[in-house]
Amino acid sequence: MNIGTYFIETYGCQMNVHDSEKIAGALKGIGLSPADSASEADVIVFNTCCIRDTAEKRILGNIGDLKHVKNARKDTVIAIVGCMTQQQGAAEALIEKFPFIDIVMGTVNAPELAVKVAEILNNKPTKRKSRIEVAFRDKPEINENEPVYRTSGCNAWVNIMYGLSLIHI
Repeated sequence: MNIGTYFIETYGCQMNVHDSEKIAGALKGIGLSPADSASEADVIVFNTCCIRDTAEKRILGNIGDLKHVKNARKDTVIAIVGCMTQQQGAAEALIEKFPFIDIVMGTVNAPELAVKVAEILNNKPTKRKSRIEVAFRDKPEINENEPVYRTSGCNAWVNIMYGLSLIHI
C-alpha cells in the first residue's frame, strides 16, 4: 500500500550514500515510494555531513528553502538526519532556526526514522511539535538486516563506525 512519497537529499561521504539507501529501504518498508523532487514528496529527508564547512552551509541554505515547501504543503514531513545533527547543540539550533522541521535524528537513531515518520503520517496532528532524537553511544548496535533500497549501482558498503562526530572531532 502506497501511503505517499519520499525524497532523500544526501550530503557528504560515500557512507552517507549507504545510510540514505538504508533510510530509503525503511521508508519503502512503511509504504512510501520515491519522489523525483523535494517539492513533490510527502516526506523529505536531508542526510547531513559536518566535516566540510561548505557542505554544512549548503545544507543550511537548502533547509531554509524547504520553508516554501512546508508553507505550500503543511502535511509534508521534514527530517534532518546524519552527522551534522550529532554535534553538540546542533539539533536544538536547527529546530530554533527552522521550526518547520518535524524530526531531527542523529546517525545512531536513523534506523528509527521510519517509525517516527509513520507516527506523524498516521496521526496528522493539527499542530506538530518538532522531535529530536540524538543519542550518543560508545558502541551503537549494528543491524545487518536493515532493508536497503540501492540507488548507487554496484557497491559494497561496510560500516566501521556510525557518524564522524561520534569520534569527538
